[in-house]
Amino acid sequence: MVFISLTSIYDKIRESEVGVVVLDMDDFAETATNKILTSAERAEIAANTAASHDAVTVTDSSEIDFTLTGQDITASLIASSIDESKLDASTNASLDLADSASQPGHTHTASDIDAEASTDGYVLTSDGAGNAAWEASTGGGGHDPVTVTDSAEIDFTLTGQDITASLIASSIDETKLDASTNASLDLADSASQPGHTHTASDVTDFDTEVSNNTDVAANTADRHDAVSIAASGGRDYVTISGTQQLTLHTVDLTADVSGDLPVADGGTGASDAATARTNLGVDAAGTDNSVEVISIAVSDETTDLTTGTAKATFRMPFAMTLTDVRASVTTAPTGSTLIADINESGSTIMTTNKLSIDATEKTSTTAATAPGITDSALADDAEITVDIDQIGSTVAGAGLKIYLIGTRT
Repeated sequence: MVFISLTSIYDKIRESEVGVVVLDMDDFAETATNKILTSAERAEIAANTAASHDAVTVTDSSEIDFTLTGQDITASLIASSIDESKLDASTNASLDLADSASQPGHTHTASDIDAEASTDGYVLTSDGAGNAAWEASTGGGGHDPVTVTDSAEIDFTLTGQDITASLIASSIDETKLDASTNASLDLADSASQPGHTHTASDVTDFDTEVSNNTDVAANTADRHDAVSIAASGGRDYVTISGTQQLTLHTVDLTADVSGDLPVADGGTGASDAATARTNLGVDAAGTDNSVEVISIAVSDETTDLTTGTAKATFRMPFAMTLTDVRASVTTAPTGSTLIADINESGSTIMTTNKLSIDATEKTSTTAATAPGITDSALADDAEITVDIDQIGSTVAGAGLKIYLIGTRT
């Protein structure tokens, strides 16, 4: 603030002889209570520099970003720094509406829509200007409920308002096909099918093709080399007709068969009985010469055996060629071997290796020494006797049987 003395101004006016007096700050004198600014001080004030006051500083807030350039101050709002507390009531009310509004990408269900006072069966419609209303399905922007009805060929499916359809299997007949497809089907119907048999009349121009070959048409032997049957000595169990057909007749074994049928093929291999018997292994008398077995009990089943001659005697029922002899017991001998001898008409038919059963054994087939036969030709009605030469020393043995094995002669 500048303080100017009115007395000094008055004195200056009086000193002025005439006219207007122009005063400058330098024309004023300072007193103890008056402060006169110098030209330099006035220049600093005009320049508005830090020399005329304390230096200006700026401090940012959470929402405002200050910029100080010399003595010039600018400011801008910081991005994303303003919360709802800095907004007025009207703006906050709008934000509240925005929070409850439908957002992009959000899916609503029917329960999200306020039915208000709507009537059952009404639909929500729009007037195209952003306004919605509940209206009957037959009025406003709605329509009658969508329904589907299947046909003989098409099966519909209605899911909400989405309709799909598929053709029913085996439902399309020829009336639904275009002319080209039907033409192809007609050709297929007349084509030759697998397993179908054709006659000559089914073949186009068949008669023309074979008109110059009547033998082919007549199916005669002229179609190929004639089939014939070679001379067979009057045998007629196979004949041939004029149409080349073979016929089999009954075979006459007397007239139609020659030679001897081999034994291997079920015959005798001979044309006379004697040769046939020989070929079949039958003796001259025509009796069976298969293997024969004569079994004789030498003792009872329980009594201990004792040594002695002619423990059993019998006569041959037929002549036999002896091939093997055997013995068995019911109770096995122990302590020593059981030995038996066989005689024909009082003379042994065995070598020194008699028929034996080893101790604890029940059959001669396991004997350590096999029996030897010196007389294999046993005559019909010959007297056969059995001797027991040795019994078991501890247990004699019991139930002795003798077996003569051979073929009839």
